[in-house]
Amino acid sequence: MEPQRSYTQGMEGKLKYLSILSSGMEAMLASGQHSDVTVEVGDRRFLCHKVVLGAVSPYFEAMFSHDMRENLDNLVTLHDIDQDIFDSVVQYIYTGKNVVCELNVEKVFQAASLMQIPCLQERCEEFLLAQASYENCIGIWKIAKAHNRMKLADKVWTTILENFPVISTTEDFPSLEADELVSIINSDDLNSPSEEFVCDVAMQWIGHSQEVRQEKLHEILGSLHLPLVSSDYLFNLMDKNPYIKTDPRCMRSLLEALKYHSCSSRRQDFTSSQACCRQNGTKDDVLVVIGGLLSTTPRYQTTKEVLCFSFQQHRWFYLPSLPYDPGYEFATCTHGDSLFISGGWLKLQGMAEYKTHKNQWEVCASLINGRCGHVMVAVQDSIFVIGGRDGRAPAITSIEEFSLKTEKWTNAGDLVLGVRSTSASVIGEKVFVFGGITESDKDSNSVQCFDSRMRTCTIIGDLPFTCRLTRTVSLDTNVYVLAPDGRVLQFKDPTHLNNLFQASSPRGRLDSSNSDASISDSEPSSPGSSPDISVQTLGKLRCRLPNFSQHHFEVIQYRGKILLVGGKTPDNNILKKVKVIDLSKKTLEIEAMENLEMPSARWCFGCVKTVIRRDYLNNEICV
Repeated sequence: MEPQRSYTQGMEGKLKYLSILSSGMEAMLASGQHSDVTVEVGDRRFLCHKVVLGAVSPYFEAMFSHDMRENLDNLVTLHDIDQDIFDSVVQYIYTGKNVVCELNVEKVFQAASLMQIPCLQERCEEFLLAQASYENCIGIWKIAKAHNRMKLADKVWTTILENFPVISTTEDFPSLEADELVSIINSDDLNSPSEEFVCDVAMQWIGHSQEVRQEKLHEILGSLHLPLVSSDYLFNLMDKNPYIKTDPRCMRSLLEALKYHSCSSRRQDFTSSQACCRQNGTKDDVLVVIGGLLSTTPRYQTTKEVLCFSFQQHRWFYLPSLPYDPGYEFATCTHGDSLFISGGWLKLQGMAEYKTHKNQWEVCASLINGRCGHVMVAVQDSIFVIGGRDGRAPAITSIEEFSLKTEKWTNAGDLVLGVRSTSASVIGEKVFVFGGITESDKDSNSVQCFDSRMRTCTIIGDLPFTCRLTRTVSLDTNVYVLAPDGRVLQFKDPTHLNNLFQASSPRGRLDSSNSDASISDSEPSSPGSSPDISVQTLGKLRCRLPNFSQHHFEVIQYRGKILLVGGKTPDNNILKKVKVIDLSKKTLEIEAMENLEMPSARWCFGCVKTVIRRDYLNNEICV
């Protein structure tokens, strides 16, 4: 006999047997024959069989397996269930017939959950899923959550998010609880024509019961992607809703969003998920990798490639290449969504801007003093290039300012201590420069503060160790300095608490090591040095990255996590891995992000985070 035919006959025989068994059990239920337990529901009594109820329902199985009163008295009284609904449930237990319909599905689902009947719960799920529509999917989502049926809840949840513009107009939408609305508008997967549309829908929900719901307004505003709506919309929102101005929690959300708009130079430091793009939006948050070195041997192989990783699509793309080859030791920074590159060994006076809204590079006015190994930062409406070397002096003090309004360079001042291979970060209008290699080719531990408004520079204290090739990253108002040996310092602006001194000559404690990746602990000052000046040690050691030793890496932040990108190890191994560091937790966590490894290893490159229109990301890199 053929196997398939044998299997078919076996199934037919089994189905015939189950049909006979079901018919017999249905007859015993109707007659009460051999019943050994009575179930009371309201004024109806059901003559049932413990073995049948226990075989299908763990609820009854547990009841009849112990010396519970119901088992001893052979009487079960059920409350909070309609007798017709229990009749349907019992019919299903004894016969397996389809007892679920549009009129009873919610109550049958509730009863099946109470009595722990998985097969009936699944039948209710299947029925609801088959009946799901834009009009009722919110109701089905609520039912699924109430009965902890996450498979059904997830399927309907996807429908709600994907069809939000339509579902937000249904009769069930205003009946959402505040926490349910928050979970919808806070989702990265929400599909909406604009963030303004999401805000409009949320405010309409408030308006359906304004006196009651405005107490929840701060939760709603805190979940909206307010930084991504226009500033005009934000002011209009405050004007139309006077309650916002009376609630400090609401104003905090509005002011944070306005700060995002007004502080273009610090936009990429915002860690809130509300400032990030959604999965189905028209723009993507991207990590951009610019140029760099692809080899470690002399006559280094440089590249003009510009790559980016989309955090929404988890894929790498090519962006337009650099307009010229800067070589290496160039500097990068962002202002708003635009990114800038300056200097470099092959183009000391070069300056270019990538305009994300045009998807193209534009060459800017040349620097006054060419340089490489410098740092570049954005402060308000200006770009500053600081220190570095010019091919003649090993380290220079020059600070230049590029005005984004006039698109011209001017001399802005000088560092107290000329340094290269340093790092810098901005707090308010002040630029803090950390360590670096000095004019005497030694490592410094000095922290220099350049006041961009006053055009003055001072040495405000020392780091706990001398260093070169550090990297800094800002998470909102917190600044972290990462050293090549894995030490991570947390830095805060001390200048409002201390009397600064204007240094007239270099006085940072130096280390004579010539290694590019060297970091040494600082030594105490000699008894005769600066006897009347108290040197303040700045920076708190936050942690030390385990098994970390690399230099010429880059760092950015995304959603409050630090991404450590590429670099080179002391044994000249070029890296392409990206490490993700979460400093928000008590225990240091270093993890990998899906598909985030760079397509090719590189060092001495530029790296920033910005936002790019999704339709510009059309040249995918196969990795």
